[in-house]
Order: sequence, then structure tokens, then C-alpha cells
Amino acid sequence: MPVEFQMPTLRIQATKKLNELQSEQIRKEALLLLEEDRIQDMTTLEHKQRQTKAFVNRHRRKTETQFGIGKPVLVFQTKMGVMPSKLRYRWTRLVWIVNSKNGTYQLGTLAGEILPKWVNGFRLTRITR
Repeated sequence: MPVEFQMPTLRIQATKKLNELQSEQIRKEALLLLEEDRIQDMTTLEHKQRQTKAFVNRHRRKTETQFGIGKPVLVFQTKMGVMPSKLRYRWTRLVWIVNSKNGTYQLGTLAGEILPKWVNGFRLTRITR
């Protein structure tokens, strides 16, 4: 629908035989409705952004706070191939965190030996007791 039918211009005002006061009143009402719609859309957008932020914050991985030195963890086995077996257990080796630096962890076995390779925090999962 053309804008001039929603907010009467001079041409529509002349064809419908509206006086200036009526035409001005219709324009003001239309502007107020637009402003109300804008405010409602802004509040809806802010509400959705708060919901999205809360969801992301709840589900974000916090590897630095999850793993502490001396805590037991499981290591994710990544060298299993593309699809060796659907039912094969991918979390292996119960190990202990010995040292941490910038989201990577040095691990030690239960026997007390320290593993030479550092592991990224995304390959670890915490064991709850």
C-alpha cells in the first residue's frame, strides 16, 4: 500500500475533502503508532539479546576454571579414524593434571610418570566424585 494512503498527503486530502486539521491529526496518529511500534521492537530485540547472551554464557566452556592441578580427568581419543565403530568408547585414560598454561595441560598417569605431550583443554573432561 502506498504511504500516502496511510498518511494522507495534500492530494489525498483534496480528493477525500479533508480539512488541514483532520489531515494533520491523521499524520500525528500515524507517527505515534510508528513510534510505539519502534519502541516495542526495540524492547523485544533487547529481550532476545539478553536471552541469547544468557544461553551462550550458560553453555560456554570454561576450561580454565574446570580443571585444577591435581584433579582427575579423562582424555578424548582423537586418533580413532573417521567412523571405526559407533559404540566404541572415545574417552580413555584416567590421568591427573600436573601443570597448566594458556588452556593446555600437562598430564600425569596414576603411576606418577609425567606424560611428555601437553593436551588442549577441549580434549579433557572432568570426573565428578
